[in-house]
Amino acid sequence: MREIEQLPTMVHVLAARAAEHGERNLFTYVEDDTPRRSMTYAAVHRAACSIAASLSAVARRGERAVLIFPFGADFAPTFFGCLYAGLVAVPVYPPDPSRLARTLPKLRAIVKDAGVTVALTTQALLAFADVLFEHAPELRALRWIAVDALPEELGAAWVTPPIGGETLAFLQYTSGSTGAPKGVMVTHANLVENERHVRRAFHHTEGFVMAGWLPTYHDMGLIGQFLQPLFVGGSCHSIAPVEFLQRPVAWLRLLTACRADTSGAPNFGYDLCARKVTDEDKRGLDLSHWKLAYNGAEVVRAETLERFTRAFAPCGFRPETFFPCYGLAESTLFVAGVPFRAGANPRRVRADALEAHRVVALEGEPTADDMTRTLVPSGVCPPEQRVVVVDP
Repeated sequence: MREIEQLPTMVHVLAARAAEHGERNLFTYVEDDTPRRSMTYAAVHRAACSIAASLSAVARRGERAVLIFPFGADFAPTFFGCLYAGLVAVPVYPPDPSRLARTLPKLRAIVKDAGVTVALTTQALLAFADVLFEHAPELRALRWIAVDALPEELGAAWVTPPIGGETLAFLQYTSGSTGAPKGVMVTHANLVENERHVRRAFHHTEGFVMAGWLPTYHDMGLIGQFLQPLFVGGSCHSIAPVEFLQRPVAWLRLLTACRADTSGAPNFGYDLCARKVTDEDKRGLDLSHWKLAYNGAEVVRAETLERFTRAFAPCGFRPETFFPCYGLAESTLFVAGVPFRAGANPRRVRADALEAHRVVALEGEPTADDMTRTLVPSGVCPPEQRVVVVDP
């Protein structure tokens, strides 16, 4: 129901969706092309209530809780458990035991910057905590909780906390690829408003199917792939990011199996599929139901879109499905996108003018000696938003 989308927080949205159609599947987790576990709206709500009741007994509203989870069904109820308890969730990439020198510093930096006091994880990862403490002794001071060991009956003790649109929901950290990870404070009002923008731009309706491999500690995966289906009343089918990287065809098989309406990735994801998926892999793929293929988070390259369209047109993919868009963590997620079903429409511009910060479009067929660049537009922003280009 569209009325649910006017509720002030995602806590209210999930509770209402669970009451409205609780037995509808919300999240399905797939491994090796096989669904391993599904969670209904009601199941996520019940588990979130149990986790929230446990957290309320050991932490005060407003405390920061870091979420350290591998791919799987434990993340969703924990994220909402934090929101249900009034804690501020801080999703992070779990440290890789084989690459601690590279992955642990980011966790340490985020924990320090956010003022984290609680660490939420699984029993399996908690057993690994002593190794983390050897390299990062300050993490030992956190209150560590394995959420998959909490009894579900605790949920009866949960009561809705006094939260509203202005309440801080979670901290969203940048990747740290160009420096230390930087945190963005996302309120419930920020989150709900941005989900409305995504729904309108993507033309989502209740019951739509989302699918993908994007990680939930990143804004595109968390807000676009994970929370948007819940907000609209759809469903989400996911594979692990590492499975996609190792076997790109797994993404396209997922879309085929669940007949997804919407899916997306940064530009490199489409490029990887175009280069790595073989003709043998393409047998049995059906992408004709794919209505919107969003492409953002990095430069959208016209040659990638052309290569992907050429490679998967025999599987039913249509060029107008592409939806170049632009977003950033500092704006929650979505900033701008092209008109629905309009396609990418790359533009040729003069390279010398571009270097002088001017856009001069060129018409007609390119010639061999053209000094041009081809750009893919990222569309326009919603009417409620304003985009300003500033000199820092």
